[in-house]
Amino acid sequence: MLRIVVLIFYIYVLFSNEMSFADDDLIFVLAITALMLPAMAVGFYYMRAESGGVDSLLQLAGRAERAAEEDLAAFRIKYLAARESLYTAGMFFWLSLVLVLAKERYLVSSNNLDYQLVLAGMIPVICLSVYEDALYLVLKIKAGMQTRLPVEYDLWLSWLNCVMLCVLAVMHALPYYDSNLGVAVFGAMALVATLYAAGVYFARYRKAHKRGGNA
Repeated sequence: MLRIVVLIFYIYVLFSNEMSFADDDLIFVLAITALMLPAMAVGFYYMRAESGGVDSLLQLAGRAERAAEEDLAAFRIKYLAARESLYTAGMFFWLSLVLVLAKERYLVSSNNLDYQLVLAGMIPVICLSVYEDALYLVLKIKAGMQTRLPVEYDLWLSWLNCVMLCVLAVMHALPYYDSNLGVAVFGAMALVATLYAAGVYFARYRKAHKRGGNA
């Protein structure tokens, strides 16, 4: 749900500030990335040895409720291969966007923060986050909504989505040419990083303490 909120808020911020941009093609870039990223991820996945075997990822998910440990292990390996392929495609698009923007000198203000470059750099991360959610949802439906799958979200990607949501909120709240925008954005990033890390640490400590008490 958080990742969908980030996507919706991102599109809203783009439309709210498009008149300030030197180039208003970020929605087009978002659409192209959303179309090309999964195709590249599928290609990367089928280049990996983990994609082979008699059963596909969906077939293993369909048997997850009554699967043996061996099948669950095979499902986890295939899922991690699919997710890593998605991350690889996302990293490729992220580097491509940053290099293109830097080469074309899309510096849209004298501000110490390149507003448009930050928004462009978020596009691949948002796309791969939404597609990871979509992949998990498809597998969950295939396995049964009550079936627990042996997979978890990466903490760093969840943290990154929290940071992006906070950065978008700051960008929306402050004027485009506000001289304090850069300081506010990086301050918000540091705050969210600290709070998220503290929350994860507290959750793990509580879980470990509960396990110790039950033992």
